[in-house]
Amino acid sequence: MRIACLSTDPGIAWGGAKGASVHLAEIVEALRAEDVEMLVLVSQIVADAPAPARGVTLESLPGPRKGIPVDALLAAEDALAAWLVGRLQDFRADALYERIALHSAAGSTAARALGIPHIVELNAPLPRKRRATGGSSDPRTPTGSSGPLSLMPASCCRCPAHSPPTRGFAARSEWR
Repeated sequence: MRIACLSTDPGIAWGGAKGASVHLAEIVEALRAEDVEMLVLVSQIVADAPAPARGVTLESLPGPRKGIPVDALLAAEDALAAWLVGRLQDFRADALYERIALHSAAGSTAARALGIPHIVELNAPLPRKRRATGGSSDPRTPTGSSGPLSLMPASCCRCPAHSPPTRGFAARSEWR
């Protein structure tokens, strides 16, 4: 099986010490232990990050993401989704596993375009997080009724939620 793992969050670097970075590496390690070939696509890679395990291809997403204004990230969404479609096709991905992040529906768009399963990892009640960080009025941002969160139920086959607030949000949003 070939699974692409996507993290568009500019604050989660491959090889970083932040809990989310460690979690991402552990997910990849667990899937590799099951003999899954992996393509890991992240916003940034720490300069001294150890090389990934055999069977894991690690790449940075195109263009800068960290420190980029939300409006610029949103303006680049269509190009990112198109790039993802091509990259996932080249890899011959059987599925896309995504750690969902604010301000990006590119993974959902790409998975839907390719007709592959989309497994979405939900780690925070994103509408609340979006409001707390200043948010955006762009319809592609998670607001509960529009944006990537509303795209996910139609395109994803599984959505593991990691805490009571995220499980509650997932249940209210008809996520699986």
